[in-house]
Amino acid sequence: MPIITKRTSVSKSGFEFQPIGTQSAKDTIYRRLDYKLGSAESIHAPEHLRRDPLWDQVAAESLHSDDKGRTWWDVTRPSTPHEAIDFLVNSYAALCLRKAKSQHVW
Repeated sequence: MPIITKRTSVSKSGFEFQPIGTQSAKDTIYRRLDYKLGSAESIHAPEHLRRDPLWDQVAAESLHSDDKGRTWWDVTRPSTPHEAIDFLVNSYAALCLRKAKSQHVW
């Protein structure tokens, strides 16, 4: 499933909005956290940052599934904020959008 899911929409006031595939982005981010350190496209943090409360926010969600095979990401630690993973999702989506626009031939 792509991260950039639809064309940009424009509000009545002229602001552009880019819908993103949040679930797909989280799939990609969490998968890349497991990649070997230094491998292409890996996401990692130094050990001292993994002890920081901010890193707990990255790990505050986990993948759930039902008996029909549907999957979704949800907060597993309700008392822990999860803005850091949202920040990673939006940052990754911005990177994907930039790559997509740079490959577009005008």
